[in-house]
Amino acid sequence: MSTPVEIIFVALLGYFLALNALYLAVTVAALVRLRQQSGLRYIDYGRMSTSAANLPLSIIMPAYNESTILRDTVSAMLASDYSEFEVIVVNDGSRDDTVKVAVEAFEMEPHDVFHPAPLETKPVRAVYRSRAHPNLWLIDKGNGGSADALNAGLNLARYPIVAHIDSDCVVEPETIARLMRPINFAPEEVVIVGATLRLTNGLQVRDGTIVGESLPARLVERFQAIEYLSAFVLNRLGWGAINSVQVISRGCGVWPKRLLMDLGGFSSDDTHCDIEVTIHAHASLRSRGIPYRIFNVPEAIVWTQVPGTWHDLLVQRKRWQRVVFEMLWKYRRLIFNPRYGYFGTLAMPYLLFYEGLGPFVETFSYVFMAVLAILGALSAKALVVFLCFSFGLTALVRVLSLLADILYFRAYQRRNLVVLAGLALLEPLVFHLAQLPHRMLALVEFLRGQRTHEALTRTAIVSEGAARR
Repeated sequence: MSTPVEIIFVALLGYFLALNALYLAVTVAALVRLRQQSGLRYIDYGRMSTSAANLPLSIIMPAYNESTILRDTVSAMLASDYSEFEVIVVNDGSRDDTVKVAVEAFEMEPHDVFHPAPLETKPVRAVYRSRAHPNLWLIDKGNGGSADALNAGLNLARYPIVAHIDSDCVVEPETIARLMRPINFAPEEVVIVGATLRLTNGLQVRDGTIVGESLPARLVERFQAIEYLSAFVLNRLGWGAINSVQVISRGCGVWPKRLLMDLGGFSSDDTHCDIEVTIHAHASLRSRGIPYRIFNVPEAIVWTQVPGTWHDLLVQRKRWQRVVFEMLWKYRRLIFNPRYGYFGTLAMPYLLFYEGLGPFVETFSYVFMAVLAILGALSAKALVVFLCFSFGLTALVRVLSLLADILYFRAYQRRNLVVLAGLALLEPLVFHLAQLPHRMLALVEFLRGQRTHEALTRTAIVSEGAARR
């Protein structure tokens, strides 16, 4: 290779090495934290959840065209083993019969309720309350998006702690108690927590209770099972160790209501409100010098539905990438800013160089290597080194995530582990590469100011199955 080519080759290796080394360091930190917290698996949450000292909780579930799954997900939420909570389902102008399903399934009736509404939302058409479950509410409002629906729920919420949970998510009975444990032990602190998301694809649910688990049928869903293991078991746990989690997923997060109100609620100006409110919280709390903690609770499991087709997946990932560009621009003052601690000096640069610029650097590197191979300028040794740096370390992180699940959580049955291990090695080569073109197209949408939020195809959760093993 000539000198310019060698410089480019070394620069690309340095890029992959630096980012994967950081990713690996975060993974190791997460494994250490898991080891330290291993005793939490043996806590008697059943006894803890009945304590009168627990803080009451308002759970907000935005719903848009969720009639096929709403009965199961709300039933699971109502079955939570926690002393005092309310569930607020917010119908965000659904075009299907979401309201009808909720009213009939939970014996809901119109209810006059007067409450302050400091957060502006689309008009609320009606508020319902369940006769069978007095802690269940339904808000029927015009369509304004998930952030608008969450703000409508915030206006109605009575309790000092608020959780947001997507209406396609199924919770386990102890999930709320597990999420609330760190908050209940530090009620005067600003503590924000997220849950570990798993896939409902493949779940068997009866009346809101999980009765069977198996791997989903489609390959695209199985790749996402591996991806979620890495993202929620290790990645966010590792970033949480240095108080630098970039996003508390909209799928499930728990916040002090007063903080959300101070931040002006959830932003409707961005493609996704979850990453925006998380970064906003970091920026606001650090600038005011308020001590806080933001982290994921690995033992709190929430099951969520993921795209079941490659088309839906790529549409989703293009949208996820677009919001990364939005956040990098909106909060550019945080990048490399030591005033914001590790979040400014590590997390935001990671968001810039890996999540933002990553698709372009990776695509260039693969095209560059292909051209070198065609011209006969690429040695076998150079190719092996490049593959180890670009794919090998990523595959190693995926395998470590699977190992962590085996040792600490056992979410998937033992007979599925071989399949998952094989997919963990293939994921960087197949699943990750397939997303690159759409992630690059997201930059064009961002520059155009596009804010579309394409609806994904929902499928009913399987309602029959063998007893859970």
